[in-house]
Amino acid sequence: MVKNCAKSYVLLLIAMLGSSAFSVSEPQTDTEQDVAVETYDPPVPLEKENPNYPRDAQLAGIEGWVTLHYMVSPSGNPYEIEVVDSSGNRSLERAARRAAKKYQYDPAQLNGTPIDAGAATRITFALSGGVSGVSVKFKKLYRRFQEAAQNRNLKDMEVLIAKINDLETQNLFEASIRYTVQGSYAQLINDHEGVRMAFARAIDLDEDQDGAYLTEPQRPNLLVALMQAQVATQHFKDALDTWKKLAVLIEDPQRKSRLQRQADQIQQFIQEGGPIEVTGRIRGHYRYKYRLIGNSFSVSSINGRLAEAQIYCDRGIKGFALEEDMSFEIPEEFGECNLIIIGDPETTFTVFEGS
Repeated sequence: MVKNCAKSYVLLLIAMLGSSAFSVSEPQTDTEQDVAVETYDPPVPLEKENPNYPRDAQLAGIEGWVTLHYMVSPSGNPYEIEVVDSSGNRSLERAARRAAKKYQYDPAQLNGTPIDAGAATRITFALSGGVSGVSVKFKKLYRRFQEAAQNRNLKDMEVLIAKINDLETQNLFEASIRYTVQGSYAQLINDHEGVRMAFARAIDLDEDQDGAYLTEPQRPNLLVALMQAQVATQHFKDALDTWKKLAVLIEDPQRKSRLQRQADQIQQFIQEGGPIEVTGRIRGHYRYKYRLIGNSFSVSSINGRLAEAQIYCDRGIKGFALEEDMSFEIPEEFGECNLIIIGDPETTFTVFEGS
């Protein structure tokens, strides 16, 4: 492993997106029927002990993460434990699976009866003090990606991203760079959803490590790009949260004023209640997350298979089977809610909110 300053390799590839106002969709014209749906209370974790950090991985300075999906039985025990996303290290995956087998849950309830239901967890393996180096192979691929990016060679960039993604991530710093690379490429090909996913992960990693991975100039630029991607994909509440982080970092008065006006427009739009049409796609971890702006929504244009939905609200959690083109109402007393849609990878759909 080649060790260097943790911030020296992160190339600022973020082309600043314009500050134009976001667009909204027209209301749906199809007639929809409000229906009462049978809901269940999802499983609630009672005991989730941390896994043992594999000794060999510790000695090799390997960090990473593992995302697991599993079923929880009526007795509260996980089964059918599956790795749906990870940094690629098999010893970390095995450790995570062993830990999940010992989890204990209060099982899901349907009309007071325990039932089988799905659950997921993400486990991060991080060494005390962090790791600030990258492997030689990663470094070579990254430098080649930099050259391709400078030349706007999209074909080479795509090939190099695939090679970087195929590498086993050695530590969280490498993961941060990988997400920055993915987001930078997504910007160049106008893949707003790709930008949103990649830069959000890069920023989350940086924040989890107390700002160890991004420089002070890079952080606001990444946040601006993330905010614009969230606006473009109509994740408006997430965009406002990103703006709160940005507002204290931007020093240029004109730039700050433009973004403040945009945030004000978003806030006004949310208060008016939409309408919004959001195109979603299930990624490899079987889940899609969207923060609702109101208390009613429908899901349409499903291409693939969606299994169920769950809402995680300020004052309540519910799960239910999804039916296409049905309007779902959430009790107002639940407060603000996150909608989690669960289905097969690469399934696409549209979430509609508003009048």
